[in-house]
Amino acid sequence: MSKFEKELRRLGRSYFDITEFDVSLNDATRGDINRILDSGYAVFGLKMWDFRFLSPQELRNAGNFSVDFIFLEKDRPTVEKLIEDYKARKIAVEAFIKKLCDLAIYDCWWV
Repeated sequence: MSKFEKELRRLGRSYFDITEFDVSLNDATRGDINRILDSGYAVFGLKMWDFRFLSPQELRNAGNFSVDFIFLEKDRPTVEKLIEDYKARKIAVEAFIKKLCDLAIYDCWWV
């Protein structure tokens, strides 16, 4: 279970009723990202809509809203192709986001 999920339970909240006042959830998200980095997996981050790729060094102690997804490095070509297809309007936004969510090893929940 992720730190985010543990903190959500501790607060007695659901994904649907968290707010910017639940600051500890951002700290939990940051902790989850750092835990992934500490695991030794080769990963990268993606900031949505400007499609900025983030290195592991940029992900360490990430600021709120600075990254949206974490992927395994081996999946970078697939992510790049999905972005290319989305920009070329070969894939609808809903399908694009679903595929990214399915491929990501972590979806960053910032509140």
